[in-house]
Amino acid sequence: RCLAAVRAALDAEPADATDEIGRFDILGMAAMIEAHTGTENEAVVALESALAPLRSRNLLSSEHALALIALGDVHHLHGSLERAAVNLSRGARLTAASRPGFISHARVLLAFIRIRQGRWADAAVEVERLGEPNDTIERDWIRTQILAVRGLLRVVTGDLDAGAADLREARVLAETTPSNLAAMVLLHARIVEAVTRGDWDGLQHALDDSEEPGYRHPYRDGEWRVLTLVAAWNRRSFADFRRRLTDWALTSDAVDDPYYWACASLAAEFEERHSDALAAAERALTVLGPAQDPMGQVWVRMVVGRYFVRYGDEGSPDPDRAREVWDHVIAQLRGLGALALAERCEGIVERMIARFERDRGAHPLASLTPQQVRIARAVAQGYTSDEIAAIEFLSKRTIDYHVTNIVVRLGLSSRREIARVIDAAD
Repeated sequence: RCLAAVRAALDAEPADATDEIGRFDILGMAAMIEAHTGTENEAVVALESALAPLRSRNLLSSEHALALIALGDVHHLHGSLERAAVNLSRGARLTAASRPGFISHARVLLAFIRIRQGRWADAAVEVERLGEPNDTIERDWIRTQILAVRGLLRVVTGDLDAGAADLREARVLAETTPSNLAAMVLLHARIVEAVTRGDWDGLQHALDDSEEPGYRHPYRDGEWRVLTLVAAWNRRSFADFRRRLTDWALTSDAVDDPYYWACASLAAEFEERHSDALAAAERALTVLGPAQDPMGQVWVRMVVGRYFVRYGDEGSPDPDRAREVWDHVIAQLRGLGALALAERCEGIVERMIARFERDRGAHPLASLTPQQVRIARAVAQGYTSDEIAAIEFLSKRTIDYHVTNIVVRLGLSSRREIARVIDAAD
């Protein structure tokens, strides 16, 4: 009704009057309301159509700031995180200082997106830019959002106590100054806290609460389904797990969703259908890609790595494939800055090596994965890390990580000694 009244007021203005800010603000708000209420996408189409010619001619200005922020909000709800980030970043830069609420909304949402993408350093930059809200009627509303995203960032980067304090304060403020954005960030924080602490009842409570009327979560269908399955699995609610997995299998998206296949592998392993579990694990790795956030990719690889450790091919443990998957997990976690979790995974790998080394014989390269053997041979042949990265289609950082790992596993003191071990093996 408010939007209709404003539209009527704008329509009543003289034909030669121009209110560019009013027109684009209304387009943006209409698109946000449409997205949050799950109605048609007419307003979103109208907003994108109005912004497109201005964007192509580089004519976007402060008059279009709220419209850009609104479009970023809509893209976020639809799961298009990078498109959302582009519009939010530009919208925040163009917003006048007299509209602090819009600036904070854009930067908080942008920080939240960067957290979900695993770009924690970029998220920290956005949080630093927020500062403290002063001398504005929106102060408490803005502060609720800032505390929520700052607390979430601290939790995901390992500062659990400080993060929990921020989140508690945000939840108290949210009771009197509710915010859709703060509610989404706080829900994500509850999920992260529960998973980090292994509080599976807490995870289930968070998921149940978000199903109540009035809640809004930003997860794609596959992301939401896997969260419910993780909760059921770890609470040992296997009947619920099977039911949810069966429902998921009936959807058209399941066939290309690595989360589905990782869960299918768990189910098949539990039922001792090892050929099905292996096929599902391999399918999960095949369809894994950038559509999944980095921590989601890590989880899929952890499930697959766990299977290879325990059963591998047709029920027989496969330490080589397990080590290769776990090394990828550790490298990715270190790249994200999740050092504590990386160290826990390294402990898993070391225990696995200890379990299998007595069965591996005395071959000097037996402790390396096939990929690491290739890298070691390339090092022995004089290739640089940059050159090996190009050959293996990996980053130089990942190659350097593998080389360090090779040196440790072979009991060497430097990279130069790898050639001697390769010569002895050959």
